Amino acid sequence: MTEWWSELFNIVNTDVLIKFLRDINLLDESDLQILIIEKINGLDFISFSKQDFHLCGLKWGPAIRLQRAAWEIRYKNWNLLPPNTRTVLSTLSQSLELPPVTV
Repeated sequence: MTEWWSELFNIVNTDVLIKFLRDINLLDESDLQILIIEKINGLDFISFSKQDFHLCGLKWGPAIRLQRAAWEIRYKNWNLLPPNTRTVLSTLSQSLELPPVTV
């Protein structure tokens, strides 16, 4: 059985990932530009370590935020994420014709 987050982030390209990260206000524009330049997609996001993000050119703070967000999303620990994350993920999932994200 495939995990919900794997199915979702496997089909998320760089543009969609950037929109998602903007919608939850996780990074500033200069950090998002690094992800665009490095062509980081959803599968990268959900599986990268903080070291992987740092090697892409992100400072440690944004790298840690991205890695922590990916972990929190996988384990549905919504309390440690920006308040709108679950709603944004659910909308994203439905826009890609997948089921909405549930608690």
